[in-house]
Amino acid sequence: MDGRAVADQQILEGRRILITGANKGLGFETAKALAALGAEIILAVRDPAKGEAAASQIGRKTRIVMLDLAVLSSPFMAQSCARAALNPVFAATHDLPGGSYVGPDGPGERKGLPCLAARRRAASDPVATQRLWALSEEMTGVSFPL
Repeated sequence: MDGRAVADQQILEGRRILITGANKGLGFETAKALAALGAEIILAVRDPAKGEAAASQIGRKTRIVMLDLAVLSSPFMAQSCARAALNPVFAATHDLPGGSYVGPDGPGERKGLPCLAARRRAASDPVATQRLWALSEEMTGVSFPL
């Protein structure tokens, strides 16, 4: 996917997207890219001041919600945040099969352009799925049955 191919299009106008860790790094770059495509962005952050600073840089329809998912270790990032942000942008702008996971196409799925990628069994945990879905509905105000 060439990120420039959709950069001038408002293809996500009317969509509301919740992004965790949105005040820096990959979450911030993803929020910027999706906002540029017209989406309303909900920045889920632990620190409201940092969230507000990020929202002011994004400048489009954004709002802040407090969310602390506890301390989770992040995997080693082998590519820039701006490049890694192409993965969720690709997923949000393409018609993909249900249960798909988009990740980089390079060796070990650590670098590269977006493609359908393998996912771990934990990603299909029904209890975790239900918790995340319920939280997303609560924070966005949008309900959709699973």
